[in-house]
Amino acid sequence: MGNILCLEIHHLWGLLVLLLIVPVAISYPHFRDDFPTLDNPSNTYSYARFPEVEKHCGFLISSASELPPDDNRSGRMKKELFFRNGDWNQEPGGVPLLPIDSREMPSNTFGYGPPLNLVSFWVNDVDPARRAKNTVSVSGVMEIGRIRSGSFSYKPYDWSPKLYLERGINKLTIIFEGIYLESQENGGRRLMCLLGNATIPKDSTQKLDSCDHGDLQSPCQPKVNNLPSTLQDDQIILVLEYPKTFTLTSRGISGELKSLNQGGKPAYFDKVHISSQPGDGSTYRFGSEKLVARACSPYPYPDSLINQEVQDVEMFKGHDFCEDLRQFVWNEVFEFASTWKNVVRITNGSSKIGPFLLGNEIEASYNSSDKLRLMIQELVCEPGTDQEGFQTAMVSAVFRVIQKSEYLYREEEKRTGLSTMTLSSEGRWHSSHGQLCMVGCIGPAGYLSDRCKSRITLYFPLTFSIKQHSRVVGTISSINPADGHASLMFQKLTTPIEFTSTHPRDNHFKWSYTYTKLKQAREFQSRSQPSNWERILRNSILQYPTSKGEDIASFSFLTDVLSIEVRAAPQTLTNSQAPKTNVKMVLLSIGSLFGRYDPHSYQENPEAEKAFHSISEEIEVSGHLKVEGGQFSNVSLFFEGIYDPTLGQMYLIGCRDVLQFQGFNNDDRDLEGGMDCSIEIKVEYSAKNARWLLNPNIKFSINSQRTKEDPLYLSPISSNTFLLSYSKKFDFLMVRKGFEEGLRVLLLVMAILCIHGQLRYTENQGHTTAYISLVMLGLHALGFSIPLITGDEVLLRWKEFAPYKSSAYDQFQNFHIFQSLDLFIKFLMLIALLETAKLLQRVWESRKLRKEYMEFHYYCSQKTVLQVLTSEGCKDGGQSWKTIAG
Repeated sequence: MGNILCLEIHHLWGLLVLLLIVPVAISYPHFRDDFPTLDNPSNTYSYARFPEVEKHCGFLISSASELPPDDNRSGRMKKELFFRNGDWNQEPGGVPLLPIDSREMPSNTFGYGPPLNLVSFWVNDVDPARRAKNTVSVSGVMEIGRIRSGSFSYKPYDWSPKLYLERGINKLTIIFEGIYLESQENGGRRLMCLLGNATIPKDSTQKLDSCDHGDLQSPCQPKVNNLPSTLQDDQIILVLEYPKTFTLTSRGISGELKSLNQGGKPAYFDKVHISSQPGDGSTYRFGSEKLVARACSPYPYPDSLINQEVQDVEMFKGHDFCEDLRQFVWNEVFEFASTWKNVVRITNGSSKIGPFLLGNEIEASYNSSDKLRLMIQELVCEPGTDQEGFQTAMVSAVFRVIQKSEYLYREEEKRTGLSTMTLSSEGRWHSSHGQLCMVGCIGPAGYLSDRCKSRITLYFPLTFSIKQHSRVVGTISSINPADGHASLMFQKLTTPIEFTSTHPRDNHFKWSYTYTKLKQAREFQSRSQPSNWERILRNSILQYPTSKGEDIASFSFLTDVLSIEVRAAPQTLTNSQAPKTNVKMVLLSIGSLFGRYDPHSYQENPEAEKAFHSISEEIEVSGHLKVEGGQFSNVSLFFEGIYDPTLGQMYLIGCRDVLQFQGFNNDDRDLEGGMDCSIEIKVEYSAKNARWLLNPNIKFSINSQRTKEDPLYLSPISSNTFLLSYSKKFDFLMVRKGFEEGLRVLLLVMAILCIHGQLRYTENQGHTTAYISLVMLGLHALGFSIPLITGDEVLLRWKEFAPYKSSAYDQFQNFHIFQSLDLFIKFLMLIALLETAKLLQRVWESRKLRKEYMEFHYYCSQKTVLQVLTSEGCKDGGQSWKTIAG
């Protein structure tokens, strides 16, 4: 009974949620466009234009072959013949399909660079009744247009012709009906010839003026008097060609969209070329062994582009290669390595980078590889095993050059068009060597293998160093260097966040770090470390961050403790006057631990834990330091060196990538793999057991060993970080508050005793009382009066803890002991004030009495005392200002 009741409640709850969602979905028009929709079975298709289709598509019907019987033809065609986010283009100078000039499209808050020309097509219906021996009637819908941010990934909800002109997006929705057929020409083709119905502008050469909107956030509405007038046009023909087998040389969909109107008529537009790839329902077929062998024999191919740092490290050769490839490569964006070969070359008026011919969508300003990226799409991987039991894999992918701005918003991963900016590839991987070698074919269409002139190699390093921090490294070179293209090198740089993650999927990789700068770091340490007596004194009194134990988990915790992300200021300036600098230092390895500790990673590798069972006074560390903002230029360094936990100091050697600097010549420079490693970094941590008295911060300094005349000289950086966040902060606040209150009580008691002693002295030695300065006594009285009036602290104003005090000190008020101490301190200040006033009165009376009996010119004038105090105060203030300004 209880189960039935729970089931009924569950159904009622689901019905309530449905009733709430449906009205919202209906009332919000964009809701329907954001999600794919199923075919509506209530839609019927009359195929009334079949005679027109036979007339305009007769040139294809004549070459059609007989279609075999297929009971599942409708479902299979809908899965295999749709495509999304393909490319389209028209010859320049003709009549455009859409009236909006891409250079005049208003930019939005998300898009950068020129818009993308995208086209998507879906099969709506396949009529099993209306078919001949060699054709089948079909209908479909197409979305084609320009878009700055987003894609045409979902089938339109309303299957009716539309013209949509909006800010950052201009598109046509065209409804088609026609025939599907197959041909044996060119190795076998699948074709569709369709007639379309669309709402198009009468004059597509007309351009819209600026948008009528008040701000960037409001929708852009073209000026009413400049909107193009539209008309319904059914004289549109679309021919799409699909390969029968999805292979390396026949993986593309090509098409043409033409107007059947005569040139000069209002609805006419020039031919539109379409390029895409089959959708998810198509299966790639490997079979280009001859082309792969031509590019990759002998295997492994000796790749001269890979630098020595990468060649000498261990490569991934383990199991689950295909799964790992999908994780680290599929739809990932790669940077072109900072080498002088990776440059955009201008040949015959066209821009090229390696084998890629940059299209019109890449602006002329993209004249260097640092503004371009490489994306790997359409990844297909089939694992296998050779006769000797080694793991193998066959791999296919598409390499696409994209703009850096497109990478930021991840729109390029949805594109499927093939062009001169794409390389279709196929190759093999063998676990005995760890190299993935592939042959690459440039271009969009055709079945010719002469487009396959490129060799692609990929490596997956497992060992990292100060000069090697790429998870994936690859090259693109020409198979025939004599008449080929320039070579490229690309890499997937691993960010510090990825290094420090403990993702369970990465457990079997066994990444490691190789230290190469320890000798230079020890030399730097010998020049900079304190004297022996200072070391002994600090060791006996102070404690610095160190490992709590000798196990690997403790070292992983220490890595997080030593990593910082905080604001800093130059040591010569005060915190309130200094320009703020952001400092982020992430430790990537400590000792033999690379990354962070995850129990699952080491449960089958006890040797890794044993490596930490012996602790020395020096610990090897490596990491990444980034300083940006303030008076310093942005500095990004990888470093490695020594951490001394007995002194809380790091002695590091830093390397920075300098090949990215424009105008820099790599000749005769003392560089290591394109990196300047002549940088010394010193980091000093504050003592843990002194946080109750001293504000915890970190001092760091960066110095270049090059001369000032050297173009690679890095100006010295010396800064103190602001207050660090640390564990048990409130406990230290309690201790500091108690110490401050006790110190105030002690000092006030001593002050009262001193004043009381002065009163007794003046009572016994009255002849000297008149010589006491009234100005000085007045200052003493003022010093005790101000805290009583304002309620401010008497001593040790805790400036750096102001944001913490406001919250933490409120909690102190709940402790009666601190309330009692505050009242007692005010009582002592009142006593000191009264004692000072009494002494002031006695001095005044003594002076008045002296004036009546003798001349008083032997005493200092109070005006003179005040002038001296003012002069000395101004002098000290001026000196302090000079120090700050300097």
